[in-house]
Amino acid sequence: MKRRAITVGILTLAAGAAGVLLVYLMINGTLRVPCVFRACTGLYCPGCGATRAARLLLSGDIAAAVRMNPYIFVAAPILLYVIIRYIIGFAAGRTYRMSTAMQVVLFLVAAAGIIFTILRNIPGFEFLAPAQI
Repeated sequence: MKRRAITVGILTLAAGAAGVLLVYLMINGTLRVPCVFRACTGLYCPGCGATRAARLLLSGDIAAAVRMNPYIFVAAPILLYVIIRYIIGFAAGRTYRMSTAMQVVLFLVAAAGIIFTILRNIPGFEFLAPAQI
């Protein structure tokens, strides 16, 4: 169990270092992540605009970041919570058993993502499409 915790700690540090590098590249504007879904279909996916939203958020413009992709600001904290719970349980040698309530929440997040994707691609709902900056 101790070895597992050490491995998880090392992997967490590596992920943290990668995150710092990612933030650095985003602030400088050198990181541009193309959307494969948009390139193939011409439609916006639920993540379109997330990189630009993160860049705006890092520069302190919270309102513009939320306008760029409001779905990410709802889904990301929930998904991050589940991932952290899983990692902590794994490091401690336990299996994270997702409660029925959390399963319902994740189902609702997925359903909201599908609805958001459909709406942002319908004419008349252009306000949901990411702004070009």
